[in-house]
Amino acid sequence: MAEVFDSSRNQPTVCPHCSSTDLVLTNGTYNSGCGCLGLLLFGWWGLLLGLLGLGKYEMVCKNCGCRWPVGQPHRANHGGCGSGCLIVIIVFISIFIIAGCTSSSGSLTGSWVLENSPTQEPITLTIEESGKFYGFSGVNRYFGSLQQPLQNGQFIIKGTPGVTMMAGPDLQYEQQYLSLLASAEQWQITSRGNLILLNKGRKVAEFVLQKQQ
Repeated sequence: MAEVFDSSRNQPTVCPHCSSTDLVLTNGTYNSGCGCLGLLLFGWWGLLLGLLGLGKYEMVCKNCGCRWPVGQPHRANHGGCGSGCLIVIIVFISIFIIAGCTSSSGSLTGSWVLENSPTQEPITLTIEESGKFYGFSGVNRYFGSLQQPLQNGQFIIKGTPGVTMMAGPDLQYEQQYLSLLASAEQWQITSRGNLILLNKGRKVAEFVLQKQQ
């Protein structure tokens, strides 16, 4: 077993993590942990982060893998950038889980029912692949068209939707709904499969996919 001596104390240098004296002096190698971390953060160019340790002398413990710059054991890093890479992976997974709660990757098309509709007969919205939409707004029927493409998260109505001219007790709710529908700018599908319409990031309406009869 090779021992590395501290010339100032004439004593073998020990690993600050496990106290082992089985150490080796290296001139720096490609750090796969840092490369992995860079890949996650910056894409393929991030692999260059693994080169940061080249040309720098380091002490490496052969027992536990701990490494530190020569003469600076207080900067010991157990496992190199691997632990940092693991932390970043966990953070990324958490972000993706949160982001999965609202995503525009689902399908906008289909027949939807307004969640917690205040009208006697539920408010509905059906959207076709062509961008045409129609439904029941509480008293009347309405129809119109959306700007294409539907898959990019935008929800922009062309012109003013057409509405029939019936009267009824829920006319106030109908007018509020049609106003909110016209104000929508984006759409997203939640983790529950619901459709939400947003105006400047604020939810204005949420729909549940209508079950097939």
